[in-house]
Amino acid sequence: MDFRSYKNEKKEPKTESANINREDVLKTAESYKDKSETELLNDILKLAKEQKSSGALSDENLKSFSDSVSPMLNEEQRKRLETVLSMLKN
Repeated sequence: MDFRSYKNEKKEPKTESANINREDVLKTAESYKDKSETELLNDILKLAKEQKSSGALSDENLKSFSDSVSPMLNEEQRKRLETVLSMLKN
């Protein structure tokens, strides 16, 4: 997963032509299904650290992602997202 590929654009869902396809999403989800929340969070933090170091992820990218995803979440999920994003920004 590459945070750099995320763009805050209101368009139709991406398709295979945008290098994202259903099989890739399912494969990624499958690889995380048996992980605990702690393991998942550690993987996210590790990936974010690597991408920040390489310049592929910025706080602006994170804010843009949060702004587009938050409306789809309930209050508990939004608080958890804010907590995770706070960890990613440090």
